[in-house]
Amino acid sequence: MDTDLLRQRLIDLREEKNLSQSELARQIGMDNTAISKIESRTRKVSAEELNLFSEFYDVST
Repeated sequence: MDTDLLRQRLIDLREEKNLSQSELARQIGMDNTAISKIESRTRKVSAEELNLFSEFYDVST
């Protein structure tokens, strides 16, 4: 998947649930800074993290 498309999809999913980055981080057990960097394209999403997002949002990878 294109990294820009993935980044935008993660942002859209988070916003659909009306979650801030810090609220999402707390709920899935990630660091808030990691989510911020993923969404701003300064850090890639690992396969483990992608699965974590997928499970949390109940979407396919």
